[in-house]
Amino acid sequence: MTTALPTEDYYNYDNYNYNYSYSDEDFVVLCENYDSNMFGATLTVTLYSLIFILSVVGNSLVLWIMLRYEKLKTITDIFIVNLAISDLLFAASLPFWAKDHVSGWVFGNAMCKLLSGVFFVGYYSGIMFLTLMTADRYFAVVHAVYAARSRKTCYAVTASLVVWAISLSASVPEFIYSTEITWDQTKFCEANYPEDSEHIW
Repeated sequence: MTTALPTEDYYNYDNYNYNYSYSDEDFVVLCENYDSNMFGATLTVTLYSLIFILSVVGNSLVLWIMLRYEKLKTITDIFIVNLAISDLLFAASLPFWAKDHVSGWVFGNAMCKLLSGVFFVGYYSGIMFLTLMTADRYFAVVHAVYAARSRKTCYAVTASLVVWAISLSASVPEFIYSTEITWDQTKFCEANYPEDSEHIW
């Protein structure tokens, strides 16, 4: 089977009408996403507000009870207190992000860096403290004899300090590179990594 190659007439643009005038019927009108965007923004603000209220009330009660009555006598107590603190850090920035979703960022560049870093410190530390508590429960139940000898509060304090150090280190890029940017006359708070090192972060 042979394929015929295009002739010179195929590429002849001499008869092309460059003066063709386009009418409105020639254009396709894209659907408007305004209603969908507003619904998403409203839903986000509602969820952020609900999470903020529940987190502040719940974790504040946990901290008050643990510090007043439990006195941090066990490993579990230490992990619960640290988890409550990380949850409060995470929730503290949610009202600002809710405002950002509705009308853009209005809190300045310094607050953009600070709140972005705090958000990720709480995010990373919360995940790691949940992991530590899961591992601690596993050893306490499955390896009860070993856990009874090795589960010391000093280990919990050391592990907690390591978690906070890792969380702060992992959040350093957010503290440094989060910045206030302007797009379509609206300001946003986003991480703006250098082009030569963007793939690293």
